[in-house]
Amino acid sequence: MKAYLMLLLLPLMFSGCISTPRYQLNMSASELSNRIESTGNSTSTVNVQAQQTNYHSNVSVSGGYYSEFNDGGRSFGQGGFANNRIAIARRSTLNLGVNNYNVYAGYEFSFTGGDDVHQFRVALHGNDVDFQTAGTDGFNSPLLFGIDIDVHKIFQQNDLDFLWGARLTSTMLTYNFNSSVNINGDIYDADSLGVFGVGMPMGVQMDVGSFTLEAIATPTAYFHSWNTELGFENDIAFTNFNVPISAGFGFNW
Repeated sequence: MKAYLMLLLLPLMFSGCISTPRYQLNMSASELSNRIESTGNSTSTVNVQAQQTNYHSNVSVSGGYYSEFNDGGRSFGQGGFANNRIAIARRSTLNLGVNNYNVYAGYEFSFTGGDDVHQFRVALHGNDVDFQTAGTDGFNSPLLFGIDIDVHKIFQQNDLDFLWGARLTSTMLTYNFNSSVNINGDIYDADSLGVFGVGMPMGVQMDVGSFTLEAIATPTAYFHSWNTELGFENDIAFTNFNVPISAGFGFNW
């Protein structure tokens, strides 16, 4: 029996990368970092003049992405899922040494629903970050917060479920300024970049009664927005390629 799964992806996945910056600024992120560094004092304020203020700073996209599965007679996505899991995991990252920043360990909370053939998985995650490029010394405490949306194909082997599939990721790379920044009279202490990722998850799951164990590795390519949220030109992070690895436990029903 055919079934339909509605994934409300567009507002989440693309808003960070296509939204209009808050200001139109004739300055790059690295230039701002250098100006902050030149003050040499965390109590100082860096003044920046904006060419224009964009009052409508967020793009609202209405719509959804529909994915249709024909699972050979099983019901998937209608009236709930046949199999459900919630899990908390330690999320590590294999950094490949060619990135603008390294991602370190964090945590992940996920929900997985599906049947014996397909799965739909949503995971919220947060990780510490360390910039690897020049022009970032004026920033501190970078973090990644985001959401993964996966669709998996399941291959059962005795008590183990092996999986592979596709992942879309939307995250925000946030960072604080070492000194406050004054833009047309408004004071800011932080900024952020929108990040969009595409990956291929591969992993294994095992249910032991009502408990669940899982481990998933996902080679992922990440693409960053042209401008920061405030409107500085992004010249500090372009593309990243790494492998998030989550291993955790939870409950199934």
